[in-house]
Amino acid sequence: MNILLPLFDDFNKDNISKIIPLAYLEGFSGKPKETIVYVSHQNEKVIALGLGGKKDFKSVKSVFRSFFYNNRFKLSGDVKIQFSEKISADLSSAIAEGIILAKYELGLLKTGEPEPGNWFLT
Repeated sequence: MNILLPLFDDFNKDNISKIIPLAYLEGFSGKPKETIVYVSHQNEKVIALGLGGKKDFKSVKSVFRSFFYNNRFKLSGDVKIQFSEKISADLSSAIAEGIILAKYELGLLKTGEPEPGNWFLT
């Protein structure tokens, strides 16, 4: 199981420390597209994903699209998105749209053949 923990740059470290030990958060500031990975005692991969300071649709969509596109061959199994704070319906839509846009492959349109190992195809 992968747990994706999206965090804005003003996140509360005390809330996150229940999921990721503070030592792993050293140097993590929540800048857009910044990531850290922690493997829990339950063997769950927890990925903190920085969203930056802009809490708007376009910025959040861009970060999620970039993350899922760049990690489409590294991810395996289910990905659970866990929030450390309440988010608006608009930002929920931005997250969903970013993930859907990450599935887009120009090469697939040219050749008709999907790239093997792509997380979206599992």
